[in-house]
Amino acid sequence: MGARGRAIVHEHLERVLTELIADALRPALEGRPPTTTRTPSDLFARYVASTFVLVLNWWLESKSLLLPGEVNELFLRMIEPTLKATLSDR
Repeated sequence: MGARGRAIVHEHLERVLTELIADALRPALEGRPPTTTRTPSDLFARYVASTFVLVLNWWLESKSLLLPGEVNELFLRMIEPTLKATLSDR
């Protein structure tokens, strides 16, 4: 698949992941009053999805020798601080 085709697939993947992540987070984040210091759940869902696609693109384009599990660990290390802060920000 060429770069343009991959970009189209990854754009769709990011939209689908954003929806899935938002749906999964909704119960944990529901009912929180809005404040200026809380990360909105829809923004957080987009952040996680876009970071996933970013890591996936990097892995494919760099021809990295990392195994899928190692790439997953890299992704998790990148989002874990924000995930913890967002979920503990109740």
